[in-house]
Amino acid sequence: MTPLVRQLIGWILAAASAVSGPGAPYVYPPARLDGTVETQHGISVPDPYRWMEQLDSKETEQWVRAEEELFRSFVSAAPERREMQRRILELSNRELDLAPIKAGERYFLTRVTSSGVPVATTRPPSLPASGPRSIT
Repeated sequence: MTPLVRQLIGWILAAASAVSGPGAPYVYPPARLDGTVETQHGISVPDPYRWMEQLDSKETEQWVRAEEELFRSFVSAAPERREMQRRILELSNRELDLAPIKAGERYFLTRVTSSGVPVATTRPPSLPASGPRSIT
């Protein structure tokens, strides 16, 4: 399973847990508000969280770490977490066929395997539909 799929599963678990999650009050990390204002089409638009767009800044990294800790504490406290995780993994362990793309006289097909690895295949018009060739 790819890291992206694992991260996606984590966010799904968090969303599902939010519906029936524990009722403990959570203390969110403070987020600094700054006075950034941008003018768009003559209208002043405040953007107090612009500093968060600097992903490599120490301040943003610290804030993201604190949010991640809060998220993990919330998800780990959900009693149904293990069952949801098991079910999501069961449902996501499938292959995915993407829409074919025609280039010249060939059709290119992409299949994403259950391990998250894309495999491209091609089928020229003279080849029967039952015989695609792998071009990975």
